[in-house]
Amino acid sequence: MKSHFLFFAAFISMAVLSSCTKENIPTAPDVLKDYTVPGLYVGTYSAVTAPAQGNLFYSFVVYTDGVLVTRGKAPDNKGILQDYYAKGTWTLASDSTFNGTIVTITTGGGGLPTTQAITAKFSRTTGHLTAGTWKDTINPNGTGHNGSFSTMTRVD
Repeated sequence: MKSHFLFFAAFISMAVLSSCTKENIPTAPDVLKDYTVPGLYVGTYSAVTAPAQGNLFYSFVVYTDGVLVTRGKAPDNKGILQDYYAKGTWTLASDSTFNGTIVTITTGGGGLPTTQAITAKFSRTTGHLTAGTWKDTINPNGTGHNGSFSTMTRVD
């Protein structure tokens, strides 16, 4: 009887071990990363008032001390793409809404600085800013502009 029990135990052990391969070994579930807002985000923006320009490069550098610096491409008064920079502040609301206010540092064609408001949804699990919009709140150079951002991807 002992020999039958040992044979049965050995058979079960062999069956269990042979069914476990590297591909089907159970693992712990992936741990979701808990991102914080500060970092570099890269994507594109578009302007409702200039649909022909399409989507152009845009980035946010979000600092821990509440400072927000942006860099974007835009055509100058001759239609040549230039880098434009802005600096301001940001906050994150309890519903994960990212809010920023920026003032242009460089302006096209000698224009005056423009103030813009930015909003987007921040995801702690992906680190992305989504559903982003922007609008001129003070534009001494003429017509106020507004538009949207693509998903702003966090660069780790």
